[in-house]
Amino acid sequence: MLRSEPDSYDMERIILFSLSLILSACTKGIPEFFELNPTQTSNDPNNSNAPDNSSTPTPTDVEPLQKSAPNWNDYFVAPIALRDSPSFIDEANACNPNALDANEICLHGGPLKKVVTNFSTCEDLNFHDYLDVFKWVCHVEGEVGSSAAVIYSLGFKANKSLFDLINMTVGPSWRENYLVVYHSTNRNSYITQSKVWWTNPISPLPTGQPSIVSLNQESYIYFVNGNANSSGFKIDADKISIIGNPSYPTLFSSGSSNCDPTFAATITHKCALVANGKNFLWLELSLKSLEMEFGLSLNNLKFSNFKNIKISSFKNQSINLKNSSYNIFNDVITSSTNGALNAYGFYIENSSMNRFYNITSANNKTNGFELTNSSNQNIVYNLKSYNNGDKGLMINNSSNNNIVSRALITNNNQLGIKFKYSIDNTLSHATIANNNGPGVIFESSGSTKTALTQIISSFNLSHGIDFGYTFDNFSAQIVVTNNGDPLTNNGSGLYMLGADSNNNIFHENLIVGSNVLKDCEIDTASSTGLQDSSCTTSGNDSSSDYPAGSNTHARLLIGKDLTTQFEGKVSTQDTSNQSNSLGLISFASLTDWIFFDNPFRTWGLYYSIWNKTAFGQCTANSGPCNIMDWRLKSSDLQLYNKSNDGVNASTFINGSACLRSCNGKSLSLRITLINATEIIGDNLGK
Repeated sequence: MLRSEPDSYDMERIILFSLSLILSACTKGIPEFFELNPTQTSNDPNNSNAPDNSSTPTPTDVEPLQKSAPNWNDYFVAPIALRDSPSFIDEANACNPNALDANEICLHGGPLKKVVTNFSTCEDLNFHDYLDVFKWVCHVEGEVGSSAAVIYSLGFKANKSLFDLINMTVGPSWRENYLVVYHSTNRNSYITQSKVWWTNPISPLPTGQPSIVSLNQESYIYFVNGNANSSGFKIDADKISIIGNPSYPTLFSSGSSNCDPTFAATITHKCALVANGKNFLWLELSLKSLEMEFGLSLNNLKFSNFKNIKISSFKNQSINLKNSSYNIFNDVITSSTNGALNAYGFYIENSSMNRFYNITSANNKTNGFELTNSSNQNIVYNLKSYNNGDKGLMINNSSNNNIVSRALITNNNQLGIKFKYSIDNTLSHATIANNNGPGVIFESSGSTKTALTQIISSFNLSHGIDFGYTFDNFSAQIVVTNNGDPLTNNGSGLYMLGADSNNNIFHENLIVGSNVLKDCEIDTASSTGLQDSSCTTSGNDSSSDYPAGSNTHARLLIGKDLTTQFEGKVSTQDTSNQSNSLGLISFASLTDWIFFDNPFRTWGLYYSIWNKTAFGQCTANSGPCNIMDWRLKSSDLQLYNKSNDGVNASTFINGSACLRSCNGKSLSLRITLINATEIIGDNLGK
């Protein structure tokens, strides 16, 4: 069931909604075959020498996947059903984001390339590009007897980006690239022509100006390589990219007021970068300012990518995203907003269908990450939000049908996660701990039909999960232990109030124990099926006896105590973090809030014994800050690898029937695979 996740991000798949297979029946016509010329260096599949084409015929070229979208920040129209399989799309039109129908989406053509080979099968073929930045896949296409192996790029490899395609020392300019194909049977390597794959102009970012600078050259790539100072930038054209060296932040001085985050006519605030009503942008850079209010002020954007973004020390909000859809934020870090009351890391308002992958938000004055005011159908995957002055995650005010999967929410000063006036949301595979209040709270009766799956909510100073007056929620594989304040004798594992808190359904395993007041604090007027104090009718370990007619069927496991089951506070040197000394540092000396030896580490409060002194935010007025490690110990006997029944590990045998723990559970019109998580970046699923 619940277990410590591996250090690599290989994991089981979660398909939160029912999917249909779309690949098996797709074929299309094959263009003219081309020869791939053997290299002169023969059998080295990792040949790093650029090919010399002077004495050989021109080899096969690497072509754009779509002729309508050959350059960086060019987009083409695709059926939504094929968004993760663009290589199966025949000729597509260039994208007009304002002319899409309900079954269409726009895809970024820049990184998508293809090579048609003269091989009739993909067997025995291994391939990579010289710069080793892209993922590739091979499909056999065409009719029997005239088929060809066609090799397609799928996008960047992990930890690769547009920065890796730019020559920093010459120009700046595009780096040449080529595809190497190695045939493991004939032991030959074949290469395409070494060349530049895009023609976008690359220009130095105009830094050092006394006032905000307009970037208005469509399809330009602006590049900054090193520390620079600026008074701000405004993006005034589509298809603009801004690339910075990830090792050097662009520093912003205050200058004069240059923006309004409400995008009204009055210019009253100071922003590092503003974009309003633009599409097809690509940004990857670091921003820092102790004087400016907003890092990225973004309004009415579509089909834009924000990758490898680091924003720190702004007074108000690191990222303010409004009225925007179909954008992707990947590997984004926001930290240390320090001024106004609403000093958020991420603030997303009235923005839907966006994707947020690998997000870290730490030490912000207010919330780490907030979706608000009708922000619908967003996906947040792999969120770390810790040591913020208010909440780690807020889903608020008619923000519906959002999915948050793989979340680590710790040491926030008010609470971990709040749902307010929002319905049909999903939270899965989350660890919520050490927050100075409830781990999860549903503030109003307007927050309903939420799915909570694979949740650990422990060591919070109030309730583990506070359902309040909400109803029609679905929970499965829930752990609520060690919650509450022993000094006030307050805080339970699960908490529900009144007759309005009805039909909250629990399935699979409910694991409780060591909560200060009760494991289940349930109002007698509630019709959830759970019983006050005992949780089940008998309260026995492994029991699932509930009143007749109850929709709750969870198996209760009692008496758990996780005090020593996590790795906990770090007392050795974290070699990836620049601030710690054997895991410790004073708040005033802490400059590295982000980087750790493994992704399950966060900053929290130092403690000698894990009790109330460990809850909440490390601040200038607290004691020392300590690195916390939220991996379950491999020696843990309570949760680690206790799949299916919460007691034993289930072993899957290849080719056998699917385990019961793999079966989906129905929630309204959704089928949820409770014990799995989506593999992001594999170009499968939705």
